[in-house]
Parts: sequence; structure tokens; C-alpha cells
Amino acid sequence: MKNKHKQFNTSIIVFLSIGATFLYLLSITWLRWGDLIIDTFREFWVPMQILQGKVLYRDFFYEYGLFPPYFLAFIFKVFGIHINSLVGCGIGITILMSILLYKISRFFLDEIVSGLVVVTFLFVFAFSHYHYAGIFNFILPYSFASIFYILFVSSALYFFLRFIHLEKGRYLLLWSICLSFAFFSRVEMSFLVWAGFVFTGGIFTLKRRDEKRWAWGLFLFLPFFIALLGYLLFLFKMHAFAGFNESIVAHILVLRNDVFNKAVMGLDNISNNILLMFKSFLLHLIIVFSLWIGSLSISSFLLDKEKSYLSLILGALTIFFIFVFATNYMTWHIQYRCLPLILIIGALISFIKSFCCDELKKNISLSVLFLVSLLVFTRLFLRTMPAGYGFYLLDLGLVGYYIFFFEIFKGFLRKHFKYFSQPLFSSILICFFLFLTFSPWRVSSYAYNHKNLRVETDRGDIFCWSDSRTKKFWETVDYLSKNTYKDDKVVVVPGGIGINFFSHRENPLGHIYFIPPTFKYIGEEKLVSMFAEYDIDYIVVISWVTLEYGDAFFGIHYGKKLYSWILDNYQLIKLIGPYPFTSSDFGVAIFRRNKLGE
Repeated sequence: MKNKHKQFNTSIIVFLSIGATFLYLLSITWLRWGDLIIDTFREFWVPMQILQGKVLYRDFFYEYGLFPPYFLAFIFKVFGIHINSLVGCGIGITILMSILLYKISRFFLDEIVSGLVVVTFLFVFAFSHYHYAGIFNFILPYSFASIFYILFVSSALYFFLRFIHLEKGRYLLLWSICLSFAFFSRVEMSFLVWAGFVFTGGIFTLKRRDEKRWAWGLFLFLPFFIALLGYLLFLFKMHAFAGFNESIVAHILVLRNDVFNKAVMGLDNISNNILLMFKSFLLHLIIVFSLWIGSLSISSFLLDKEKSYLSLILGALTIFFIFVFATNYMTWHIQYRCLPLILIIGALISFIKSFCCDELKKNISLSVLFLVSLLVFTRLFLRTMPAGYGFYLLDLGLVGYYIFFFEIFKGFLRKHFKYFSQPLFSSILICFFLFLTFSPWRVSSYAYNHKNLRVETDRGDIFCWSDSRTKKFWETVDYLSKNTYKDDKVVVVPGGIGINFFSHRENPLGHIYFIPPTFKYIGEEKLVSMFAEYDIDYIVVISWVTLEYGDAFFGIHYGKKLYSWILDNYQLIKLIGPYPFTSSDFGVAIFRRNKLGE
């Protein structure tokens, strides 16, 4: 009874700590998420098109699955087209992710370390702001499809672990449903994860050797067939096959060789990234082993009846210097670089144990956790950093990361060095990893503190940078709102659908981005024809530098034919700042379609 009461008290403290962390981060970052130009307002524009009666893929381009835009359209239908509507959705997803990460962690870790997993997720990922644009977070992300995807994969993993432990078919059914929704969110990223589940699930069902294993085996293929049937029914009923091929299939085929995606995966500098992976892993081992030495020294002081203060001083100094060392060398740039190696080691150990040890359920559970967490972030396998595209894919890896140090590595020390205080060492490790979360948070906090210009609009308030780019963005919105008619058609190139969103001006094209990949998978001739077909009233050219795609300037390095067509058929009527791409400063050029006779 006493142990249960202690466990209950520990759980309450952990839950209160997580809740306080969440509320603190939410309050100090309130409305400071997202970016005015890059990606964020695509998440508003797409569901708005659906509410206007347009059909996904057929009438407009969308590179992700069909569930997120229709769900967000439902959110808009119920709560209105407002920034806070999607903020509320992001908050809900973040809360659910926190619960799932805690629940998954509890299969393997105690309450305190499971709480550490969630706190790390909140500080390093959910409320992150590493980039100038501020698009890397869960509350107002650059892609709701992506955070829906990781939410559904996490849900699937939780139910799969429940199935392994309890062997009840309903959990396998729930796993199938959740993974199906992962397919409906990011179809191209779900295949590997599904294969990982099938592989580990197949091993488990074969080793159980009972009459249910064949039924369970069939369940493993259910998500694929649900997703396949769902997409086929939707595309057939909506006559959207051609648009689907252009939106997703062609998009994927082009991006496989894209400069940007190679950089995201770490393929732009393979040898250096592999070196950083091993450097990060070695740093972790040295630091954790040194912390163990320090805790061992302090333990000897606590357990020694003669109380030698030399042991206490040496232990404390060792721990202090390790914290100082970590401040300089274990930065957010390198900390999670070792994740692939940790998950591979964890998966290998658990797979081997599942064949040669008696604890089948425990080892299969570890196997599926390590393998699925690894397969989830194959897109950034050699560049596992929280400060970049694909940041959300590392969330599940946090569980395996802490299992490695709090269970596998600590278990190794316990096996070979029995005489040390495990609670003390665990406490020091928890403090150390909490300390590491402040390195990335300092970067995010600095950015949030400087995002202090509050702009009030009829579609919600938002905090922005008080810089030239921001001021010219809002000047453009104001100009279009006052000097064009509500039914005028406006297209922003290379991109900036936020201008349409806040000025209430329609973009009639099925595309909102005119960046290098767009020209590759659509073709410039077709894009020019689209612009000509829709009789666009105004074209806005902005200084969005797209160097990450290999070509920096629209009209100079790419899109030359389209830009030439714009100059031939439109006249410049307003220049806000320098002419785009002629200066390092942000500029906007507004063109109006030539009237007959001009």
C-alpha cells in the first residue's frame, strides 16, 4: 500500500510538472508561431478551397494525404476561418502527442523518466523556433499533414504495444485504424513504417504458436488495404486521378533527386554527417560514464561511515565539469545526431534477445519501438537535428534515446559494477538531460522574444518580426485590400499565399508555390498556359530567395519564361521596397494585367 501511495504521488508530481511546462511554453510563445510567407498559410488556404466546393488534387495541388485538409476544413466550418481555429487544433495535437509519448514511455521507463521524455518533446520540438521563419513547431506548423502523421504513427505504436502485452485483437484493430490514418496523412512516408510493424508483428505472431496467429497476421495487412481502398474510392468518385499523380506521385519522383531533400537527408555531405553521428555517440558515452564516476564517488561518501569529504568534493567537481563541458560540446546541433546509431543498437539487441531469451513480449516491444522510431525518420537519417525540416519525425526517437541511457547503458553498468547508488545516478542523469533541453530552448526563446510586433487582423492576431520584410508584407496586404476589388484574382510568386489570406483576394490557380521543384514536376510551358488561362488580374512578385533548392532567384535562375510572360502581359503599378532580387533587402513588385489596347 505504501509503494502504491508513493507511486501515486510521483505520478501526480510528474503530471503537474508536464502541465506546468506546457502552460508556460504556451503562454510565452502565444501567437508567435509560424511565418507570413513560408508554408504556414498554405495550411489555411487548402481547407478554404475545400469549403468553397473545390476538390482536393483535382482542382488544386496538394502534396500530402487527403485527411488533414478535410479535417481542417471541418475545423473552419465549425469555428470559422480564423488563426485561432488552427492554433486550437495544434494545441490539441500537442496535448495528444504528450499523452502518447508518456504512455509509450511507461512500457519501458518509470514515471519520472517518462515525464522527462515529454518535457524534452515540449521544449525541443513542440514549441521550437530555431529558424528565422519560425515554422518548426507543433502549434502552427509548416505542415499539419506532418504532425497528424506522427500523431497517428505514435497512436499506432501505442496500440501495437498494448496488443503485444495483452494479446487482444481489439488493440490490433485500433492499430490498423491509426496506421490507416497515417497513410491518409503522409502516404509516401507510411510504407516503411507499416513494413516495420509487419516485420516485428510477424515475428511475434509466429513465435506465439497458437490458433489466433493467422488472424493476427491478416490484421497486419489491413492498414494498407484500408488506405488503398480509401484513396481509390475518393479519386474515382471525385475524378481526381490525374491531379493525384501530379500532386503526389510526380512530386515524390522529382524530389527524390532534389537538392533540398538531399540536404535534409544529409546526403549532401555523407562522410561529415556520419562522422558527426559517431562523434555525438562517443560524446554521450563519455559524458554519461563520467557522470556515473561522479555519482559513484558521491555514493561512497554517503555509504562510508567515516564520511571522507574528499570523495564528495571529487564527485561534485566531476559532475560540475561535465555540465560545463556539455554546455560547449553537447549543443543542439549535435545532441541528437547519434539517434540513428542508438536506435540501430537498441533494435539489434532486442531482436537478438527476442530469439534467445524468455522475455518475448518485452523484447518484441523494444524491437518494434526501436525499429519504427528509426524508420519514421529515414528522410533525415544522416541529419537528425531538431532545427530543420522533418523535425517532428524525431519525436518517437526520444523514447528509444532515453531507454538506451536509463535502461540499456545503466543496465550494463549495473551488471559490471554493482556497488553504486542507482537512484543517485538516475537523478543526476535526469538533471543532466533536463539541462541539455535548455540549449535548444535558449535559441527558441531568443527568437520568440524578438517576435514582438503584434498585428491585428479580421482573421486573427499574430506576432511578427519588427523588420523590413514584415512591414513590406503588411504594406502589400494593405495596398491590395484598398486598391483592388474583392473579386480580383491575385497570384503571388514565387509564393506567399498569406498575402491572399489576409487581403481576402482569390488565387484561382491550383498552385500557390512557383519555386524550382514546381517547375520541375509541372513544366514551365504548362505553368505559363495556366497563368494565361485564368485571366489573373494582379501578379505580385516578392523577394523569396529559394537557395535551398539550388536556384535562388525567380526570373533569374529559374522561371525565366514565366517571368518574361509576366513582363509582356502585365505592367508594374506598385513597388514596395527595392525591386525583387536586385537587393539583399526584401522587396515587392505588384503587376496589373494589361488592358485591351495597352
